[in-house]
Amino acid sequence: MRKIFIVLLSFWLFLSLMGCSFRGTRERVLILVPDGLPALAQTHLEYTRPVIGNTPYDIERVSGPAPLIAAMASRSHDIIIAPLTVGARLIEGGSPYQCAAIITWGNLFLISGTSLTHLEEIEGRDLIGFGAGAPSGIVLDVLLRNHSVTPSSLTYATSFQAALVELVLRPDKVILTAEPVLSAAMEHFESLYVLDLNALWHDEAEYPIPQACVFVSTSVETAFVESYLETLADSALLALNDPARVALQAETLGYPFSRSRMMDALPRGGINLVRALEAREAIEAFLQTILRESDAVIETLPDDHFYYGISDYDTP
Repeated sequence: MRKIFIVLLSFWLFLSLMGCSFRGTRERVLILVPDGLPALAQTHLEYTRPVIGNTPYDIERVSGPAPLIAAMASRSHDIIIAPLTVGARLIEGGSPYQCAAIITWGNLFLISGTSLTHLEEIEGRDLIGFGAGAPSGIVLDVLLRNHSVTPSSLTYATSFQAALVELVLRPDKVILTAEPVLSAAMEHFESLYVLDLNALWHDEAEYPIPQACVFVSTSVETAFVESYLETLADSALLALNDPARVALQAETLGYPFSRSRMMDALPRGGINLVRALEAREAIEAFLQTILRESDAVIETLPDDHFYYGISDYDTP
């Protein structure tokens, strides 16, 4: 994780200078969204394309964190939905964005083919995680330590697909996963035990895990941001209240998951738009945990300017 950030951030100055050539002259607002639950949270907005303010806009979906990091570093997009820690690290380095809202919360689960109703049942079993040194891995490490649980082994899979193969071969193994991969696993296993780490974390830490955030460039007009956030909140609410309708819309838009999988994933995906200022306590508490565990993700807590709405935008 640290190496990825170092390599990508090494291009930051070059990309920023390139971005300056068109910044302030763009006639359309460019929105970048990662596949998965964040995309599903805004599917209705993407499908219906309602008028937002008086400015036309385009929505682009991408896979993986690398395009999000590159976009925020180069200022190629005006609004970017990205993991909290990705945005915090880049803003820490000078990228001109602010956190406007959290759009998805805890989306971490443990699964196994044999009994898994309590974290203590992992004791002495093989555990496969993802995101070593990243927030997902840190959450897992903290919970295991708090419960004094020591797995027989802890390895990190190169992909969810590779981890699922391990589970087929050894149903007693335990795998860290997330939606919509969890729904895919449930389709392929007749008997699957699921342990919700989000509920466990919330109960013990007394705050939920903030994951995907809406980051807005400081060059975007406030009127557009406010209208976009209101429309996005309606879209997120529909994803929870009518997952069948949203899954059909996503299928029509060509999302890379089956309709049934998306419909099953939506209720467990932690979708809930909360303005960043309202979520500040949870954001800071989670980032403090990350800082205690590792200095490879972020180096300091964000200051006031990190939060959209706490102060006026700087002049682009």
